[in-house]
Amino acid sequence: MFLYDDVVVLRGAYAGRQELRVDTEYLHIVPDRNLIDTDKAISIVEGSRTLRATGLEIDNNARTFKLLSNVRSTYVPAKN
Repeated sequence: MFLYDDVVVLRGAYAGRQELRVDTEYLHIVPDRNLIDTDKAISIVEGSRTLRATGLEIDNNARTFKLLSNVRSTYVPAKN
């Protein structure tokens, strides 16, 4: 399965975890092999944490998650 143009993937908040949002312009999903990949820019936001990279490989069977290049991370701690 191929998703193009303004791809947004949302995982709802659960059990103390905040909503997770993934934005990219292209995503390749292989459901029967539990694989997801892209060679495009990707942004992953969960609460005050943001990851940006170019390229992503997820293998749910092996439980691996790779950001391939230009990886940047931002974390803004909550103010008390």
